[in-house]
Amino acid sequence: MNRLAGMLFALPLAAGCASQPAYEPNPYSADQIVRLLRGAVAPERILYDAGRECISFRVTSDVQALFAAAGAPASFTDALRSTCYRPPRDAAGYDAAGAGRASGRRG
Repeated sequence: MNRLAGMLFALPLAAGCASQPAYEPNPYSADQIVRLLRGAVAPERILYDAGRECISFRVTSDVQALFAAAGAPASFTDALRSTCYRPPRDAAGYDAAGAGRASGRRG
């Protein structure tokens, strides 16, 4: 009887999990990272979070200078270069780069 009760409890739980939307990463912008650095968040913590959420910019020499001015060591931007990249979304959440690929258009 205990086993049946456990299965009945697990069924609604599994159904509830299946109805949850897929997790959508929220990539960091360069401005967000500068604010975190200036707010004394450890570069290691930023790299960890960016590794989970990705970044929405390319690490250029200008970005590297911006991070250095905010107090990041050179190793920080080197590590950030290997972080996953997701194109930025507009205010409505529309991914223009992804939409072009999805429709077969290039651009």
